[in-house]
Amino acid sequence: MQLTKWKSFRLLWTPWFILHLYIYVNLSFFTELPDAIQFIRSFITTTLLTGCLFYSLGIRCFTRFFWQVLFIIASIDELLGWYESSEFDLFNFGVITTFYIVAALYAFQNKKIWGEHHKNGT
Repeated sequence: MQLTKWKSFRLLWTPWFILHLYIYVNLSFFTELPDAIQFIRSFITTTLLTGCLFYSLGIRCFTRFFWQVLFIIASIDELLGWYESSEFDLFNFGVITTFYIVAALYAFQNKKIWGEHHKNGT
């Protein structure tokens, strides 16, 4: 794990992701006791939210490939969740969209964080 240069725009996301990570973990793992499948799905989303928090803080953790694979798996999981759901909530869609936009930036777009990683050879 390594910190990169701080960017004020990224830091604005930090409270948003801390709040949602706390709420999601509390609801998914402590309030509603999940079965095995739901535990795996909640773990995927929790890891994605943790990656969003890492992005907002400018932290490199694991590898870029890990976050790209996780983004694809989480996207498929979210699409399956929408398919299984019988209703569409615009508010939840807006909140979840922010997670996936930032996760995509962290995994695919942000060369500032990952470019320094390749220069150092670590």
